Amino acid sequence: MQVINLSLGSPTPVQSFRDAIIRANNAGATVVAALVISRPVGGSDDNGNGRWDAAEVKNKLKSSASDLGQPGPDANFGAGLVNAARAVQ
Repeated sequence: MQVINLSLGSPTPVQSFRDAIIRANNAGATVVAALVISRPVGGSDDNGNGRWDAAEVKNKLKSSASDLGQPGPDANFGAGLVNAARAVQ
């Protein structure tokens, strides 16, 4: 198994990042992206415990992802491309 670990960041979508992820996925590589969320918990604290739990982070990343491939979640792209800027809005 080939694994590509990415730590990318940009306040706006970057076509070259998207293209690289698509090429890696098409080549059969597993792409793993890291996102550090450094903002107050605020309205994203679904269970009201004052912190972002793993499930809350996962839900936030999935709900704010930029869709790729077929509309909605799919076998090739999952929930889509992580959109860090949208995730922390």
